[in-house]
Amino acid sequence: MDLPLPFGPWKFRGLPGLILKVADSNNDFLFTATEINRLKEPLPIVKYDFRYTRVTRKKANDFIKKYIADPFVLAKATAGSGLEVRQMVIGGGSVKSEPREYIGLELE
Repeated sequence: MDLPLPFGPWKFRGLPGLILKVADSNNDFLFTATEINRLKEPLPIVKYDFRYTRVTRKKANDFIKKYIADPFVLAKATAGSGLEVRQMVIGGGSVKSEPREYIGLELE
């Protein structure tokens, strides 16, 4: 409440006061603000023209589970035949194709 801004991660946006730290009841997800800076210049507002295809919640969740299990599923699907992706560099860090457990933010 000391910072009267309605911002925060995930579904906590809109609560009174800036959310600097919050966790779910099982502590599976922890959001912590580590730094707050004032911009030297304002960022331009960019309008993206995305075109979406409607899918059911089940199809969306199935896709997310597949992506978490194999983060290269999209690269493999679009790379063409004969190409195998085992590692990618994202934001300076290396990500390897290793199975991971899916834990969704929302309870089903």
